[in-house]
Amino acid sequence: MAIPLRVLVLEDRDSDAELMLHELRRAGFAPAWRLVNSKADFLANLAPDIDVVLADYHLPMFDAPHALELLQARELDIPFIVVSGTINEEAAVDCMKRGAADYLLKDRLARLGPAVTRAIEERRLRRHAKAVTDALALIGEELLATPDIQRVSRLIVDSVWRLFPTRAVALRVLDDRTQELRQLAGAGEPEALQEAPSDRIVARVRLGSTS
Repeated sequence: MAIPLRVLVLEDRDSDAELMLHELRRAGFAPAWRLVNSKADFLANLAPDIDVVLADYHLPMFDAPHALELLQARELDIPFIVVSGTINEEAAVDCMKRGAADYLLKDRLARLGPAVTRAIEERRLRRHAKAVTDALALIGEELLATPDIQRVSRLIVDSVWRLFPTRAVALRVLDDRTQELRQLAGAGEPEALQEAPSDRIVARVRLGSTS
């Protein structure tokens, strides 16, 4: 099944845009695309739901570096790939330093599909890393703000459940006096929670100790 892909194409030649779309389809994508060729049109069609921007380096009244700058000014995490008929190495390196995901020549478009796949995966990893960092920061704030272990446990479990694909997540503690495990919080399929091995200790604390 083809992979849906929302594409903004910055290009002043319809034939070149069609070649890009052909390569995306050949790579297994089903592109829903918008073609723009000016700064005004680019800004009017720039939206958070776009998966990738494909931009010609040179246009009559616009260029890829300026388009990339406008994209970054809006703080949109959208992979930006430069596709050019002629681009020298210095200009290509400059685009990468500015934050472009990749660049390629129009006579080597066979690399477009893999380049888009890699750029989208890199964005997914960035977003996941940010979500993990935000969750850890929130957990840290809760630990400092409240001694309520049940509330913090619930937050930890909910964060792990949301961020990492799994059937179930449980946070258990071991009472050193009774050597019994107690589940503080859990999320997911009830069957998976019951099947979870009890010897995988997440936290070891001395519950009820006065020392």
